[in-house]
Amino acid sequence: MSESMQIRLGGAVVVLFLFSLISSCSELRYIMRGVEAEAQLVEVKELQGRSRRSGSYNYVVAKYRFEDKDGKVRTEMDRVSSRFKPEIGINENGSQTVAIEYQSGIPNRSRLKGHDDMLWVYIFLGTIAAGAASVGWFLYTYYKK
Repeated sequence: MSESMQIRLGGAVVVLFLFSLISSCSELRYIMRGVEAEAQLVEVKELQGRSRRSGSYNYVVAKYRFEDKDGKVRTEMDRVSSRFKPEIGINENGSQTVAIEYQSGIPNRSRLKGHDDMLWVYIFLGTIAAGAASVGWFLYTYYKK
């Protein structure tokens, strides 16, 4: 592999590392400080969107109300794929409930339980492994001489 190709590959790994680091921070906050709760389902809308890559697609906007551990009643929403199946139940009053995860004290930081972005965490860990492997390969070839 030529030296310019190695530099380009290294640059691509660094950019991917930085982007995945930023993108995985939110997911890591949910893992460390997320609180699971049951929320009252207020409204569910199925909508259609368009993208350049895949054309039209369907998604669902779920609006829900819950009381956080500080006692504040919050009404928030989450947008998921129409293929996503949330945990919906019925409470003792007969209204629909949905399982959610939220971050306490931060408004508009909640989501339906199971709607995560673990892919970015895996990419982040993969770029760390790729960086460690490239440093190991460099040291191996340097001291092999």
